[in-house]
Amino acid sequence: MRYKKPHRQRKGQFRPLALALVACCCSAAGCTWDTSVYEDFVVDGKVTKCEDSTTKKLNKIIFQDGTTITQDETGFHATDASGKPIDDFLTTTNVNYKDAFTYAICPSYEATSCIQGKGICTIPCGKDQDYCYGVCVNYDETHIVSCEDEHDEMITCLDGWSDCNGNIQDGCEYDLGEYEALSCVNEQVTCLDDSVFSDCDGNYKNGCEYDMVSHNAVACHNKTVSCKNNYGDCNNYYLDGCEVDLRTSLANCGACTTDTENHACESGKVCNGLGECKDSCAAGSVFCGTSCVNTATNHIDSSGVGCENLTDDEGNIIDTKIYCVPNYTNCDDNPENGCEYALSTNNTISCEHKQVRCLDYFGDCDGDYENGCEFSLTPNHALACTRQTMDDGSTKVILDCASDYADCNSDYTDGCEFQLSTHNATACTNTVDDTTGDVSVSLTCSPNMADCDGNYLNGCEYNMKLSNVTSCKYNADFCEADGVDCNDETGDAITKRGIITCVSSFADMDKDYQNGCEIDGSTNLEHCGAKGEANDDDPESENYKGTACPSGNLCDGGKCGVSCTDPLKNCGGFCLDFEATNIATCDQSVSKLSAANCTEGWADGDGLLRNGCEYNLDAHHAEACQDKVLTCK
Repeated sequence: MRYKKPHRQRKGQFRPLALALVACCCSAAGCTWDTSVYEDFVVDGKVTKCEDSTTKKLNKIIFQDGTTITQDETGFHATDASGKPIDDFLTTTNVNYKDAFTYAICPSYEATSCIQGKGICTIPCGKDQDYCYGVCVNYDETHIVSCEDEHDEMITCLDGWSDCNGNIQDGCEYDLGEYEALSCVNEQVTCLDDSVFSDCDGNYKNGCEYDMVSHNAVACHNKTVSCKNNYGDCNNYYLDGCEVDLRTSLANCGACTTDTENHACESGKVCNGLGECKDSCAAGSVFCGTSCVNTATNHIDSSGVGCENLTDDEGNIIDTKIYCVPNYTNCDDNPENGCEYALSTNNTISCEHKQVRCLDYFGDCDGDYENGCEFSLTPNHALACTRQTMDDGSTKVILDCASDYADCNSDYTDGCEFQLSTHNATACTNTVDDTTGDVSVSLTCSPNMADCDGNYLNGCEYNMKLSNVTSCKYNADFCEADGVDCNDETGDAITKRGIITCVSSFADMDKDYQNGCEIDGSTNLEHCGAKGEANDDDPESENYKGTACPSGNLCDGGKCGVSCTDPLKNCGGFCLDFEATNIATCDQSVSKLSAANCTEGWADGDGLLRNGCEYNLDAHHAEACQDKVLTCK
């Protein structure tokens, strides 16, 4: 969809692309020429300073080609390099020379204009572009809806996009949704929900990058974090957030230990879960590892011992065993957060040492224990999933697909998305481009079917049997040539995107693979003997086109003959034994046998003249059969 802006352009005016070449920016304090841009231009014989434009105007402009414009009491005048007047110059160049003399010199007079009051020299926009404050932009590509007022310099962006950097050339470049942002103006981002994500590092380019929830924070600005209750940023490092639980930390019990304040518990004491150094944990907490852990919030079974610390002979804790309530387990081996892992919500039977066992019909395809067995196998036509380490160190998920399904696009997230039988295929394989990551899919087709158009999504779409073809393949060399788009359904190239091989005695006379080998050279009177495809070296060759039979002749077996030999008779160009083929009447003009042509009780079911009326109606309890369509009694 293309979004249109209001056009203010008058007929005959050029749509401008701003060169931002303001030759003179005048004010009451005076101004100077930009000599780096205008060193090749001459005003009164030299590059000079100009005073307040309201009291003094330029009286001569000399362009690079020698064209000169002057101003006197009678108006403006133009001459070429030899001094010859150019009478129509001032009316055809579409330049407001009053403004040009007052504000700017345009570097070329062909197809230029000078924006009134701004001194900006401009040239026309290119194809598919529109003018927006002195810049030519493609509205669709830059997500601009409109440029409302060229003096206010305000653009309207497509929903979800913002002009954050103030650069008209890249338009509304900022994807708000990608960066969890509500708005972004002057490189300052406003976050969608500052209690969830924050722009902590002050870099608008990575948006609201800071996850407040996982960092136990209530705010973070200028790389300084504010912690929620009971948590502290004791190492003063915002990237790991509020990393200390002040309720249970032996080194930071109740508050962070600093150079001037010591909040570490003495040897033999515990931080009791309330932020106090005591001899034992507070009610509702048990000592796990080195901390007092709340049994309720950490899903520890408080009916028994709850948490058991195993020590060596010297009393050092070497392991901690936690007794969890049903449906929870200590998966991350960290005793201080108790039984943190919910089995049912993660589709798991168990989780130990960050390794999960999945419920039936679920798989941990991505190998991330934290999201559990995230992949539902059955609705994705998969039996199982495994991971394979690639040469570049990346991990690829391999699906074991159910019968008749395949993961053709090599994207496990949509499962075994391709049903083979409905696409006339028996298998699919894919290759991934190492540079672009593009996936190329090839199909193994069912008998008599082919993927001729090169589009695996519609399967093996080409029926070779109906097209008198023995093979058909995608014409890759032709379709991938520069300037050829074989996917253009309206272009001539579509007829050449397939390469076919014809059944013996048939020919592809029109060079269009879509209708197959349409000429039967064994019976065709105009192309008797035609077979195969056109010879590129000699497309008019007799072998390809066949021979037109003389009037009164038949084409039988690819050869022109005068008549059929008894007991054979002519039937649409075939010499047939009428009695053996159950034909009652037939002549050379017939192209297909009707019920009237066949002996009673027989029909031409397959539409082929060469085998006559081959279908026995009585034996099949049928009233009629035509083009393989049966009418029963």
